Amino acid sequence: MADIADELGLSVPTISRALRDHPDVGVKTKETVRAVADRLGYRISPAGRALRTGRYDTISFVIPLNLIGWWEPLLRGAGHAAAINGFRLTLNPVDDAYLQSMNDQAPLLGDDLTSFFARSAGQPIDGFVVVSPTDDDWKPTALATGAPVVIIDDLRPHPGFHVWASENHDSAKDGIVRLISSGRKRIVALSPTSAFTGLALDERLAGYTEAMEDAGLEPLILDSDETYPASHLTSNAIDGLLEAGREFDGVFCPVDFAAFAVFRSLRRAGLTVPEDVAVLGFDGDPAALALDPPLSTVAQRFDEIGAGAVTTLIDLIRSDDSDKAPAAAPRTHLIPPVFIERSST
Repeated sequence: MADIADELGLSVPTISRALRDHPDVGVKTKETVRAVADRLGYRISPAGRALRTGRYDTISFVIPLNLIGWWEPLLRGAGHAAAINGFRLTLNPVDDAYLQSMNDQAPLLGDDLTSFFARSAGQPIDGFVVVSPTDDDWKPTALATGAPVVIIDDLRPHPGFHVWASENHDSAKDGIVRLISSGRKRIVALSPTSAFTGLALDERLAGYTEAMEDAGLEPLILDSDETYPASHLTSNAIDGLLEAGREFDGVFCPVDFAAFAVFRSLRRAGLTVPEDVAVLGFDGDPAALALDPPLSTVAQRFDEIGAGAVTTLIDLIRSDDSDKAPAAAPRTHLIPPVFIERSST
């Protein structure tokens, strides 16, 4: 900065403010300073700036390992929001309850959320985005780091935390209403609790039930043994329905991956999709496009959720800056999914 100041006849503090885009420095001066800085190869030292500001402009994005299938669009939105705000995003996978229960089949990092946050104290990280935590044991350790935390995809109460997630009940209901309006009257729903539990599943199935009852139709929710990642050749729930001779013309899969086995069960029974049975999913899993026919789905807007969570976190990080407005009070931000019509309906 001293070299730039000497060349331009300005003070070092003015050069510093210009490079930080401070409002006290005029636009023309900023442009001149940046042009000279580029020519001289000057780069701001993150370590040096952190000593002065206490910030590293770095966010930790924490995901449980069993979510590898759907976090890519979430991460894309988060990464974009971080980049346009001048922040770096680090990706940190942790073990979760699912993997711990499968520890004889899957390698473990040995780092759950609590131990991860214990190791993160004092690290060059300004804040954390935590995706789909399964308990609250980690919170005291996270708060002890002194860095703000935003949660994604957990609809349990989290007082004091911002939460970004999908709306489930009304979106599922809207999808079923669309099936009913297309002429489907005997729509069954699957409940794959072996692989997917919690409020999100409860709300999607409640939306299904409400849509059916509002139309004067009988809801039928079937327990199913689908796993994630999908591994069964056929759906035990649909196989049982077919063996019992129960007539149905629609299937609601509250998670897309449950539809993979459903398709195979229907095909094995000589039924076609959608002529005999319409199939609707929920999530927007990219793999749904590979099904034959491609799966209609209530698609979560993962990129918007990721971007919203990171933007909220950056607002929290910057809330101590004198020229920034106070951060908004913690709340749950629900993003409505979008219905995508494909050939399966």
